[in-house]
Order: sequence, then C-alpha cells, then structure tokens
Amino acid sequence: MNYLEAVAWLDSFANLERRPDPRHWTGIKLARVEWLSALLGNPHCHGRAIHIAGTKGKGSVAAMSDAILRAAGYRTGLYTSPHLVSLRERIRVDGEPIPRDGLAELVTTRLRPAAEAYAAEQPGDALSYFDLFTVLAFEWFRRAGVQWQVVEVGLGGRLDATNIVHPAVCAITPVSLDHTQFLGDTLAAIAAEKAGIIKPGVPVVLAPQPPEAGAVIRRVAAERGAEVVPAEGVEPRPGEAFVDRGFNRVVQRVNVGWPGAPPVDLSLPLLGAHQVENAAVARTLAVVAAGRGAELVNLARVRDGLREVEWRGRLQVMDRRPWVVLDGAHNPASGARLAEALGLFPHRRRYLVVGAHRDKDLDLPGNPRAASPEDLHAAAARHCERVEQRADPESALSCAREWAGESDLICITGSLYLVGAVLALFRGEDPA
Repeated sequence: MNYLEAVAWLDSFANLERRPDPRHWTGIKLARVEWLSALLGNPHCHGRAIHIAGTKGKGSVAAMSDAILRAAGYRTGLYTSPHLVSLRERIRVDGEPIPRDGLAELVTTRLRPAAEAYAAEQPGDALSYFDLFTVLAFEWFRRAGVQWQVVEVGLGGRLDATNIVHPAVCAITPVSLDHTQFLGDTLAAIAAEKAGIIKPGVPVVLAPQPPEAGAVIRRVAAERGAEVVPAEGVEPRPGEAFVDRGFNRVVQRVNVGWPGAPPVDLSLPLLGAHQVENAAVARTLAVVAAGRGAELVNLARVRDGLREVEWRGRLQVMDRRPWVVLDGAHNPASGARLAEALGLFPHRRRYLVVGAHRDKDLDLPGNPRAASPEDLHAAAARHCERVEQRADPESALSCAREWAGESDLICITGSLYLVGAVLALFRGEDPA
C-alpha cells in the first residue's frame, strides 16, 4: 500500500465507529485495544510515558511537556488528537510528524495484519479508527526508539484507547462539561471518567479544578495510592501578559520556578491566562518526571522547552491590520477563556468566523459533524450585531476581511476542524 491507500484502508476498516457511540461505551472498548496491541508485541510498553487527560488544555500541556523533554535531550514521541491539517500531525517523533511512507509501511506490514487477525478472532467487535491510530502511534514510537512518550487522551480517560499505557506520571487538566452524551452530565461524572487514567502508585499532577471535580479526582487517587501533586511553579509577570514581537509573533512573560532554584523569567509563545496554568502543569510534570528517570530535566531545560513550544491553532496570530487569530475553543468553558484572552489584543471591533459540531453548546465546516447553518445563525444572532452565513471557511474569512478595518480583530473559532481548514488556507498546506 502507498500512503493514500493506507489512509483509505484505515477509513474503510473502521467504518462502523468513527467516534464513540454510547452503545459501545463499555469496558470491551479498552480490552480490544489491549488485544490489538498484544498482537503487535505491546509497543505501548516501550519507553516511559506521560499520560494527560482533562477537558481543556490537555493538548497544550502535552506539547509543552514534549518540548521540555526534547530540550533536555530526550528522544520523544507525541500523540495528540484531533489534527488540524494532516492526520500525520497526531503522531510525532522529536517534533516531526510521521512521514507518509512510514505510515504506509506500518499499516501494510504491521497494523493491517494484526487488525484483520483481531477481526477474525473477535467477529462483531469492531475496532474504531482511534483504536487503530493509537496502536499505530505506539508502534511508530517503538520503531523510532523514543525514550519518552507524551500521550494525550482522546475522549474521557477510563475507557479511552490511550489508557492501555503505563505512565511514569499522569496529569489531569481542568475539567468542565463536554461530551456529556458519553461522559455524563455532571462535573462529578466527567471527573470520574478523567480520573480513570490514574494508575496505582503513579503520581498525578492536578490542575486547579472546580470543587466537585477535584473531590472526585482526589478520592480516586487516594483509593489507588497515587500521590496528587498540585500544578504550580509558573506565574504571570504583572503587566506583561501581551508582548508584541512583530512578524505575527506575540508572547507573554512568565516566571518559572524549580525546587531549590530561584525563578527565571521567559517569553511564553502561547497566550492567555489559561496557558500560564497549562505551563504550570507541564512544569510540575517535569519536576515529577525528574524524580522518575528524567535525570536531564532541570530549570534550564524547562525554560528552553517552554520558550520554544509550538501548538498551532491556540490563539495563533496569522495576520495583523486587522488581527487574524485562530483558536480551537469548542465548549462554553474554553469559549469563556478565549473571550478573556481576546481582550489582550488591541482592537476596535471584533469579528467572529464560527463553526461548530452538532453536539456542542451553540451559545458559544466542511465536516459531516458540523452544526447546521440554521442552528449557527440562530445562536450567533443572539449575540452579534450582524450575521452572515457562508458555505465554506474561505468565503467566510473573505467576508470577515471585507467587514473589518485595519484596527479590528477577526477570530476564527468554534471547531478545530474549522481552524485547521483556515490554517491550511494561510499556509497552503496539503491536508494529506
């Protein structure tokens, strides 16, 4: 198989389950991933791992943790989802996406034979796309000889395909209401699913949580003998939450500490108070990892990693005069943080290009899960002075540019798929 044939096989083989269905949200989901991985020799057991769950910020924390470990000289694997432009972004070694020929070769020689063997042994129990891609990631990491795997949970935690990993340390970022049809409609229920990644005796770094969620996570940790380590060590520098460096590079200044060392200041290229909180989680993960075999991690490496971290589609500045900013906020809690962070940008008027999935709270694109134009229009009309529907991201962005003046701001948000489509327009990137 070539690359496109391999991608087509992944699509066709997993055609029964593109995303979790409540009818399949059972323990067998995780069991089948363990079985598939065993057919490949359990690649998830090779190398140490950091496992990250949460509703908001887990991707940013994963990117920061990966950057810190790479700055310390480790060979890293980073697994995140969803992707913005190309699905190869989900699997990275030392910051580089899995190459097309590498993915095609692994699917042809390793994943397809194992998946077909599983299907023959377990007829009627379909592997999902995420099951397949997760095991593919671990196999690529083993092939590449990574020393640390940084793994972001896809959905929930307890039954997520990534939960086959045995981490040295895990983290839970802020929990809020999202995917309620799968995870439950209360913070306590959702927190219980997130806390499912906590393993006996494995420390868990905990971001600030709503009291209801924090109580559940701490209870699960106590039951499993897992130390809870509060995220700390990164603080904003007063009055320096927005530093314009020009050429579409905007940073914020923060102070970063380390046990036994005075804090240092650095420029964090990810904006917003929530990214300071995410940096605190990544920094605390580094402290814990340093006691669990990451001997090279120290304050200098944390500083170097955070200074160079890149995580696209999160308050990413694409243009100015007017400002054009991309952000993948896709639930009410992340939308509120985005609204707060947009206040950092000096602007007169604000224009939004918004797309959303049907399962989202619309009070807050070319995708079959996208909300209908009528639903989006009705939601936008409740909050905006002027609303216009466009059929695709390119024409929507053109419309916003026609309306906006040089001192205004255009924000593209509501869905990472929409953000990815606009990013591809700006960069001319190939979705493959």
